[in-house]
Amino acid sequence: MVWSPENAVNAYLQTVKLCKLDVEKKNTCPKKSRELESTELISALAAGMNAQVIVEVSLAPSATTIALAAAARQTGGHLVCILPANAHTLQVESVEAMKELGLEDTTEFVVGDAKELLPSYKNIDFCLIDCKAQNCSGLFKLLNINPSAAVVVANNLLDRTTTAAHDKTFKWMPGAKSITLPIGKGIEVIRIGSYNPSSSQAQQSVGIIPYNRCTQGNINPDACQGCNKKKSRWIVHVDKLTGEEHVFRVLKNTLSKY
Repeated sequence: MVWSPENAVNAYLQTVKLCKLDVEKKNTCPKKSRELESTELISALAAGMNAQVIVEVSLAPSATTIALAAAARQTGGHLVCILPANAHTLQVESVEAMKELGLEDTTEFVVGDAKELLPSYKNIDFCLIDCKAQNCSGLFKLLNINPSAAVVVANNLLDRTTTAAHDKTFKWMPGAKSITLPIGKGIEVIRIGSYNPSSSQAQQSVGIIPYNRCTQGNINPDACQGCNKKKSRWIVHVDKLTGEEHVFRVLKNTLSKY
């Protein structure tokens, strides 16, 4: 998996622009329901890994759908958004909304039972499943992902307790590694690939900063003036038993107490 910073940045910026435009048009993502922190990250992840086959399972189109569509346009890929069987009205409205945003060529809305539809999509590069959907944990087992390099995202984790279910689903695959991020309503990102995730080169290839370096690339974060000026720090904790990575944002004044 070769990480493209240019694709990630472009998709990130396009997502900000398109979501703002969509709010103004009052289409798919009302301002009160937007979770920009996770939305922008998801777009950058999909575009940065140059995903071609992108699949989303959601109860309704949202800012996340726009983000993935922006990523698909950046990479020249295709997004399939699977909606519930009773969402035909939403399907029509969403197609029109995507036309207004110029994303109709990269996005397809499919209505039906996700359990029946998911197996028909092969070699998925990037998949996002909304954990607010019923029986969402069983959907992870139905994914036919690209075995050489893929990313699976479980969104809205705070609404469901599905972490253990999908973690076990992909744990046997080569290069599988998961990380839980406390942003938005909670997301978990699972990377699957044949690369060596412990090497610095592999971490950089998928957009991960080595743990012994700061965000500016310095080996000693404490000695970095740029990091010391920041109001908060990101701390990565690796569970030795499960291998899961957890990222925490800690305010600087909190760190100074210890």
